[in-house]
Amino acid sequence: MPTTLPVELLRLFRGRDLPLPPMPPELAAELEEEGDLTFTAETESGFLDIRLAGYGLQSLRFEYALRVPGLRFRLSLPYGRAFGDPESEKEDLRRGFALARVCLAMAGQAWLTRAGWKDGVLDVDYDEHDCFAHYQNPTGEELHECQGLDPLLDILETSGSAENPADWLRS
Repeated sequence: MPTTLPVELLRLFRGRDLPLPPMPPELAAELEEEGDLTFTAETESGFLDIRLAGYGLQSLRFEYALRVPGLRFRLSLPYGRAFGDPESEKEDLRRGFALARVCLAMAGQAWLTRAGWKDGVLDVDYDEHDCFAHYQNPTGEELHECQGLDPLLDILETSGSAENPADWLRS
C-alpha cells in the first residue's frame, strides 16, 4: 500500500481500528479527498470511491466502489450508528473487504477463459442484507447470476484459485 494515501483517509480507518479496503496501487496513488470523508480516484485503468456517507444517528453508511478491468464491486454497509454494535459493524466491513480482495485477485485471471467468460465483467453488490453478483460478457450478455454470498463463493472456489474464500467468509 503506498504511503501517499490522504491523511484523512488514514485517520478514518486507523482511528477506528478498521482495515484499509483493497486499493489497486495505481488507483491508491491517485486517491484524493473530494469532500468530507469522501475519497476518489479515476484513471484510464479504473475507478475507486471510498466514503462515509449519510447523516443523523442511524443513517451513516460506509460506501466503497471499485471498477477495474474484469470487476465492478460495490459495498454499502451501516457504520457508526448510535444504536449499532461497533464490533459487529467492523466485522461486517472486514468481511466485505475480504470478499472485495478475493474478487479483485480473480478479475482477469485465466479461470475466466476456462469458464468461457474471457474479457467479461464480474459485477458484485454487497450490503448488510445480501450479496448479488452477475457476470457479463463484453457484449453485455449475462452469462451467470447469483444471489447470496454462498453461491458467489461457490463460483470463486471452483475457479481454480489458490485462495479459498470459504475458509473466512462463509457464515
